[in-house]
Amino acid sequence: MIMLRNREPLVSIVVPVYNVERYIDKCLDSLFSQSYENMQYIFVNDCTIDNSMKHIQDKMTDYPHRREQVILINHEVNKGLTAARKTGLSHAQGEYIWHIDSDDYISTDAVECLVNKALDENADMVVFDIDELYDNFTKHITLSMPETKEQYLYQMIIRKTRFELCFRFCNRKVYNGIELDESICYSEDYATSPRLVYNSNKVAYLKKTCYYYLKNIATSYTASVSVKSIKSLERAALLLEDFFLKINPEYYEPVLSLAKVYVKVHSMKSSFYNEEAFRYSISLFPNISGGDKTKIGMKDRLLLFLLDTKMIALLRLYIKVGLHVSSRW
Repeated sequence: MIMLRNREPLVSIVVPVYNVERYIDKCLDSLFSQSYENMQYIFVNDCTIDNSMKHIQDKMTDYPHRREQVILINHEVNKGLTAARKTGLSHAQGEYIWHIDSDDYISTDAVECLVNKALDENADMVVFDIDELYDNFTKHITLSMPETKEQYLYQMIIRKTRFELCFRFCNRKVYNGIELDESICYSEDYATSPRLVYNSNKVAYLKKTCYYYLKNIATSYTASVSVKSIKSLERAALLLEDFFLKINPEYYEPVLSLAKVYVKVHSMKSSFYNEEAFRYSISLFPNISGGDKTKIGMKDRLLLFLLDTKMIALLRLYIKVGLHVSSRW
């Protein structure tokens, strides 16, 4: 057992709930069996059409000491993941906040270890290792930190490190002045996490697997990539641009231009099997300068070359082959 410090700050766990009855029991067991006691659990029912909320009610009978720590909130209409998180955040009273997806789960001592790490290093944010759980294998992801917060922020803006909100344990003060944009329904964490990192006095790394992230499952919040999805990603990139250019345009403008290159490449690859979305991806950020592309990998540079020279048939073949190779590995 990890020894707790003299202070045990309240930790709020925010969990959106929508059509996860097949997975939520494991999530609930991991949350309610935490070794850390001073907890607040906020479950936001985003108009789920299955028995997910009943599972929560039933599970509370197995953990009666947690019942008084649970808040259940019901949306009148389905609003989406970002809105559910925003609702939960508005009810969070903890000094620390952790967003958990209801089809994932955490280690039973995760909160205890994360609180200790945050207090020991006076860090506003703690990141940690995760396990991605596929149907037939597990992929371990090490989220170790660069030497400085600025380097970490740079990597996140250009999408070279994980930016999921669930993969960071935060002091509530980093949310000051940060509005979760409900209009962003795809890659919403990309719009939020870099701003939280910027607001953090220090980001610490805990060398421990705290989060178990289920992949290859079809939940209500997992949708195929559509034009709406790509527009959301575009909106996220523009939101970050607006935020960081107000802070230091000379420093952040090159970073944000490079981010647009990566967003465009990611959009083309992820939307390849949706013709309308793929065509919209091709049109994204048409004024990206050639110099911005020199810092990306050769494979992605070739993709952009094919696009710039309007060799669309070759571009399609190149992406298709790349996706096929990736799926086999």
